[in-house]
Amino acid sequence: MFRFGTKAETLERLAPRLKHVLLCDQIIITIAEWLKSKDGVTERILAHFPNQPLAIRSSTTLEDGAETSNAGRFESVTNVASQAGAILLPAIRSAQGHVTNGARHSLRGQLQIAPSVFESAV
Repeated sequence: MFRFGTKAETLERLAPRLKHVLLCDQIIITIAEWLKSKDGVTERILAHFPNQPLAIRSSTTLEDGAETSNAGRFESVTNVASQAGAILLPAIRSAQGHVTNGARHSLRGQLQIAPSVFESAV
């Protein structure tokens, strides 16, 4: 049986099951990691995705599940330049604010970092 998690975890779990679909590479960052080491997280992102526009998205268990959909309810910041850490900070803070704002278990929330996608094919 398939088990939903956060947005990022669900995509990670779906990836090996999909035969004809390509999912973007992603990094999952917990809010606790971000609050503990903003510089370390920023360096990790810049090393993993050098010189490409990024999408920074909230990723919580409050988003989508087997019986609910909250698409668009949480923050996504797209087309974020990855050349400099200073540019990443406001985008990460914005998405992080939506994860932690009023959430009881906000430190277990996550951020999903992936390339921005401008074209897709069906």
